[in-house]
Amino acid sequence: PVVYSTPQAMIMRCSLALVASCIYALGLGVGAYDTANVTLSFSGGAPLCGQCTGGLRFDSFACSYDDRGNWNNGVQAFVDPLPSLSELIGVKANIFGAFDCNSFASNSRVTVSLEGALICSSQPLPANLPCFCGNCATEFSVFSKEYSRGWPGYNYKGNNTLSVEVDSVNQICVSQIELILFYERRWPSV
Repeated sequence: PVVYSTPQAMIMRCSLALVASCIYALGLGVGAYDTANVTLSFSGGAPLCGQCTGGLRFDSFACSYDDRGNWNNGVQAFVDPLPSLSELIGVKANIFGAFDCNSFASNSRVTVSLEGALICSSQPLPANLPCFCGNCATEFSVFSKEYSRGWPGYNYKGNNTLSVEVDSVNQICVSQIELILFYERRWPSV
């Protein structure tokens, strides 16, 4: 096994080696950074299934196709939860949903961004649960690269938007996205 001298060395190695994949463990959160969590919920889709086999059950969802729920072009807004004098370094997005709603098309591919800065681009999502229920979900996680000088365009103490763009002929239904924001404290120089 490879041994890294610091968590940052692990981040650098993984970022360079696997930047095209997005599903890599950056090493974010192994003690190098503090974290804050944000939960974004999609709503409007009426649950069609009382029980889910092989997945998690949510009370609501929205789909990137038809009129099932408030998809809002995959855009969700939230207020910055970071403490004062902090700088956002990276993001992990845990997406809870049903993917590949059209089993005759290729795997769904998504681009996930925060304030226009890329978290993950064109990552194929695994085929999992059928989208008939909509409220039955599995988890899929994507990681950003490290932005050592702060996340581009992030609005500290203001409103920010996360965007999930489906860029394939296949579609998805999403119940919830959990963002884990990795940050560093930046103390003013005297």
